[in-house]
Amino acid sequence: MLSEPSAAGQPLSRTRPALRWEALFSSRLLLPAVLLLAFAVYAPTLNDYFAGDDIWFLHSADTISVGDYIQTSFDYRDTGSLPELNRYRPLYPVAWRLQYEVFGLHAFGYHAVLVALHLASVAVVWAIALRLTRRAWAAGLAALIFAVHPGYADAVTWLSGGNRVFATFPLLLCVLSFMKYLHDDTAKARNYVAACAAFLAAVLLHPAAVGLAVILSAYAFLVARPPGDALRPGAWLPLAPFVLAAIALSSIHVWVRSHLDV
Repeated sequence: MLSEPSAAGQPLSRTRPALRWEALFSSRLLLPAVLLLAFAVYAPTLNDYFAGDDIWFLHSADTISVGDYIQTSFDYRDTGSLPELNRYRPLYPVAWRLQYEVFGLHAFGYHAVLVALHLASVAVVWAIALRLTRRAWAAGLAALIFAVHPGYADAVTWLSGGNRVFATFPLLLCVLSFMKYLHDDTAKARNYVAACAAFLAAVLLHPAAVGLAVILSAYAFLVARPPGDALRPGAWLPLAPFVLAAIALSSIHVWVRSHLDV
């Protein structure tokens, strides 16, 4: 390794500037800084009004009672009966309906919920990356990329497209809770229940979340445990609820696409 003499005649490593940069990005203030930056980026959306498909959610909220709307949203046979029920994602229209009870026609509240959920997801990304890399600067970088990536901007700014934001938070929370369940000796039951509950919420908010069962399985047998453990049937028992729920929801999505004009 190349070095240069110091004033005292001792070699001075040229890697020290890099180490100082790593120390800077390992600061405890990095995550708050990333969250503040993300809020600054999306704060202007708080002044936006409703647009596009938002009108369908608002019309249903104004004309259908909460009980009837919840029943319709969860009955997969009613998928397609309303414009916003164009796919089976029952928790999201229900979330919209409940927000309408609180915020009415004040769009600020809806936007505030999306921004808050996005910031919470950024924090969970940071926690996941920290567990994977054991380096605070890498966790901060992962959180920064997720926080301000332009490919995710529409999900945070467009209200009726916010099901991606609603689903992302429990999806990430499921991953983090499952990691804690596999690696931490304390509160294993609580972490496992939290992972299962978050998984169920995610798959009921967005159809794409069913793929999380594959991600959890891959992590369990490629990262947390030796790949050979996948050959033991007993090793799959903790993953059974996720796999079975994914199969059930996938079957519903296939039925909806094949039987209903949606």
